Amino acid sequence: MIKETKFSSTPFDLYDIFGYIVPGLIFLVFSITIMSVFDGDFPLKSQIFSKLHEISYEELKELKDNVPWWVEVTLLISTISIIYIIGHIIASLSSLLIDKYLVKKIAGYPSQKLFNIPFNLDFSIGFYKFMFLIINLYLVRLMFFSNPSRTEKILGGVVLTIIIIGKLSLSTKKIQNNSKLQTRLDKFGLILSWPFNFIIHFIEKSFSLNESFNDEFIGNYKTRFKELFKLELETANTNIYWLSYCYVVEKNDHMKDIIRHFLRLYGFTRNLSTSFFLLFLMILSIKLHGSVHVYRLNVAASLSLLCSLILIIRYYYLYYNYYSKFIFRAFLYLSNNNK
Repeated sequence: MIKETKFSSTPFDLYDIFGYIVPGLIFLVFSITIMSVFDGDFPLKSQIFSKLHEISYEELKELKDNVPWWVEVTLLISTISIIYIIGHIIASLSSLLIDKYLVKKIAGYPSQKLFNIPFNLDFSIGFYKFMFLIINLYLVRLMFFSNPSRTEKILGGVVLTIIIIGKLSLSTKKIQNNSKLQTRLDKFGLILSWPFNFIIHFIEKSFSLNESFNDEFIGNYKTRFKELFKLELETANTNIYWLSYCYVVEKNDHMKDIIRHFLRLYGFTRNLSTSFFLLFLMILSIKLHGSVHVYRLNVAASLSLLCSLILIIRYYYLYYNYYSKFIFRAFLYLSNNNK
């Protein structure tokens, strides 16, 4: 467990290091490395790296010795600031793509699975799952296989257009009031989501990401939650998490520290996963530009994609099995002791 220090009383804490600086640093270092190795292939065709290759070690040492100390400090602060800003950008993308899209729209919040609250299996869920799988498979094909033919692009565009129009049309009152049509669309959504569900089911089984609390625990939790907040667990939605979280951090500082520890861990893995995925997209852009170093690019892309996949699974494992379960268990423990 990470204990609170004077450092945490400032505007910065350990999450700034693990959540922003480390992912930003890794992305910046690997980006520079990729641009340096594939300098001639990179779309920007930067000449900076070509010039740096011409500078000898002795020249660099002499340059460093002649630079005033305040310039070195300024450069260090500027570099850390740039890394910190990059980390925030990565965290924003991570929150948007993973928290707001992958978790909220597709996988569902842990509270739904842990308390056996039924998912809303409508067409929207199937649409998001289908789009997520198709987009990622398309990116993988562009990276590791030949580019799709003109006919394939046209057919793919027509299918996606029909599906997107169908999704947008759900917002019209005419369709929402037509229960038969709505039912048919929901069934079509289940068909769209089947490939994604098949893959996710295997991952969930392998890493115990579909286990719920037992009936006795759920029953006790419902009772205490309703007594304290006058809300039914089945209809509380995200309030299940937020009210439980607020209750625990208010009642017990020790448990609050544990929650922060898990928060830093899962935030770190989430942002780091996004960093590696962005590196994969950078490598893909190099290949699409017409690079001749296909083998080296495939190796680099494979490593980036594999790291991103491992870290995203690790993120959800920490989020589900450690962070969320601890909050709900801590809530029940504290609420029973504070009767």
